[in-house]
Amino acid sequence: MYADRRMLAAGAAMVCAGLVLAAAISGSAPAGTEGELQDGRNLPSLEEAESSGWLNLAGILAAVGFLLVLVSFGARRRR
Repeated sequence: MYADRRMLAAGAAMVCAGLVLAAAISGSAPAGTEGELQDGRNLPSLEEAESSGWLNLAGILAAVGFLLVLVSFGARRRR
């Protein structure tokens, strides 16, 4: 067997979950409206910073999953 199946499946699931979360988070970016006061303009920037943080975490999840997939090809079962 060339790859450990459990590690490969877990890594693929993590990659898929990270990509789905990244797509969902980037699609819900806050937008301001016309005629807002200055206090109202500061709020979307805070929401955008929080959204960016969650997007970074989703990217890290996908990257760790990809590394797990790569490691699964090098892992050998002990007999």
